[in-house]
Amino acid sequence: MWSRIVPTLIDLPSELRGQRVLLRPYRADDAEQIFAAIDESRDHLRPWVTWVDNNRTVDDVRDYCIRSQASWLLRTELVLGIFDSISGRYFG
Repeated sequence: MWSRIVPTLIDLPSELRGQRVLLRPYRADDAEQIFAAIDESRDHLRPWVTWVDNNRTVDDVRDYCIRSQASWLLRTELVLGIFDSISGRYFG
């Protein structure tokens, strides 16, 4: 019998933690770190990614983080951030 896969019921870990690196979905409280990383590299990123100019404020990035978190829960997009596993510093 054919069974339908329900994406929201796919069990995924909330994070993957190694000795040095943590991979996890974005959260709203990541916005300041992510904005700082974007802003620091804005001129370098602009030729390569179209979204750089859509993230002009911390609130723009916070909105992206919240939308990413919702997409994670719905299993429509599985975006992960890369963080230092000890300090929580954002890497990418």
